[in-house]
Amino acid sequence: MKSHTRPLDVLNLPHTNTIHRDNRLGSFFFHTRRNLWMLRNLGILEKTEGWRSYQRKLFRLLLNPFPDMVKTIVVAKHSLFHEQSVLGVQVRCAGLLSDNAEYAVKLDKEDLKMVPKMVRLASYPLRNKKMVVLLSTDSKVAEEKLKASLQGFHVVTVKSFKRGHTTKHKASDDTIRRALLDLYLLAQSQALLVTQTSGFGEVAFYLSDVQRMNVIPVEKRHLMNE
Repeated sequence: MKSHTRPLDVLNLPHTNTIHRDNRLGSFFFHTRRNLWMLRNLGILEKTEGWRSYQRKLFRLLLNPFPDMVKTIVVAKHSLFHEQSVLGVQVRCAGLLSDNAEYAVKLDKEDLKMVPKMVRLASYPLRNKKMVVLLSTDSKVAEEKLKASLQGFHVVTVKSFKRGHTTKHKASDDTIRRALLDLYLLAQSQALLVTQTSGFGEVAFYLSDVQRMNVIPVEKRHLMNE
């Protein structure tokens, strides 16, 4: 389990897009029946709400886009979702395929070959509607390969701001804005396909109204050879 203990700048929070600390506790530590009862009893959750509602409330508190970013998200949403359904697809490659190379690998070129089939399966509930595929990925290579493979699908990606990773001191204001824009658009999608073990895709699901998320399996969480 990783945690960053850098002090939180409380005075600067109103001017901060997002509060992020990589400190993930397994759900089995916290998601107990007793804790759920306590949250309902305190009025934090309604009597019919469960852990997904709790996670959604939490992320809505921690994600705090300031006004100009909210305006950008709203404009992009109206443009993308106008009179059409959206399948949100999040493909997290990491490794050498990422625009910013990383030591850990989630999906490699061989893994990408299975993604078009999974997109087609995930799009089935929207088959009778005008549909667009919103692709969020950390890899230009993956973007190009998937667009070429998904003939017959209208695949779009966000062009505003620079794509990049937002942890391990790689974050910039531009990459954080891009991540927030991708995240909120994915969360508005009518169906979701996300990468297994990706916290980004998980947050998109918790913020969304979809009943279940489709998952791209990650079988090789190996490290690149040095």
